Amino acid sequence: IGSPELPARLNNLANHLARLYGEVGEPAVLDEAVTAARRAVAVVPDGSPDRPRHLINLASRLAGLFAASGNEAVLVDVVATAREAVDITPSQSPELPSYLSELARYLGDLHELNTDPAVLDEAVATGRRAVDTTPDNSSDLPGRLNDLASYLGRLHGLGGSLPVLEEAIATGRRAVSTAGPGGSPDLGAFLNDLAGLLAVLFSVNGQQEVLEEAAATARQAVAVTTNASPELPRYLNNLANRLARLHAVAGDSSVLEEAVSSARRAVEATPPDSLDLPTRLNNLANHLARLHTVTDDRSALDEAVSTARRAVEATPVDSPELVSRLNNLANHLTRLYGTSGDQVVLDEAVETAGRAIEVVQAAKAEVPTRLSNLVDRLARMSAATSGIQEASA
Repeated sequence: IGSPELPARLNNLANHLARLYGEVGEPAVLDEAVTAARRAVAVVPDGSPDRPRHLINLASRLAGLFAASGNEAVLVDVVATAREAVDITPSQSPELPSYLSELARYLGDLHELNTDPAVLDEAVATGRRAVDTTPDNSSDLPGRLNDLASYLGRLHGLGGSLPVLEEAIATGRRAVSTAGPGGSPDLGAFLNDLAGLLAVLFSVNGQQEVLEEAAATARQAVAVTTNASPELPRYLNNLANRLARLHAVAGDSSVLEEAVSSARRAVEATPPDSLDLPTRLNNLANHLARLHTVTDDRSALDEAVSTARRAVEATPVDSPELVSRLNNLANHLTRLYGTSGDQVVLDEAVETAGRAIEVVQAAKAEVPTRLSNLVDRLARMSAATSGIQEASA
């Protein structure tokens, strides 16, 4: 019981149990891992140089428990445990940057859950310390810079501070530059995140060159990502959105065509059972409809309609996005009717808009203005069509 080896053995047991849980997914195994890690902390003497390591290991095991349970109290325990590990780690310890990075990440997770600005402020401060204490030649530096850029971007979202956003972008650029071409398997993620921050800056200052950089950076993210990467569909979808936005500003139809191509690739690369597929289908349909507006290419509109149908079909009936996707499909069908004059298309548009109204009413919500306007427009079109048919009868 009093063996000096006991804390280390308990720590190792906790790690083995955590790996076993990853294989079998049995909650009792995860609980046992947490219990072993708690015992390791309980038996290690105060003042022991090993205590911070046992605390950070306990925080990691608790983080696994939070991931399985979603219990906020567990995440609060994670943060408190990691904070204690940081507080008792000597400033010259080579482990301090890693512990700071983990604490910052846990704080970021806690802020996503409780939206407490003070928690995000601490995540930013801790992320800065993690970066500042990481050697310039460390392979961990790019990831810590990218994490800090993310916390700063979220902080800007709360307060709208331009200097905070500028620091986020500068930090994201450092993450990309320190990763170097081919220097980090996460380079695509760093580029994708930087493109997102640049898109936010464009929303603030409206400068076209910022949006052009966002699109170019998103292109790089796709270019450095392998076809086998599960992240590729997300990066392609983001690229398509950056390009569509750039087209809206610059008016270059080739940019819109590239947006459509990227969105198609995103859909094709997304697994059929992915929860992201309906959104990516919806985005592709919208880009195609915009391409039809610009080029008057009927095939683009036909594809927009068929893609929007797929988006609706793939959207769960209880999804809050269903009304919006039905509305979009009805709009695309309305445009197609305007081009084709096909009564079947108009009937489908009316039926689709009616479904959207039924979903809203079932939820006892207020009908969105754009949907109400569309229904009114379709009613007038149907009435006009009926009048023509009666006159010709």
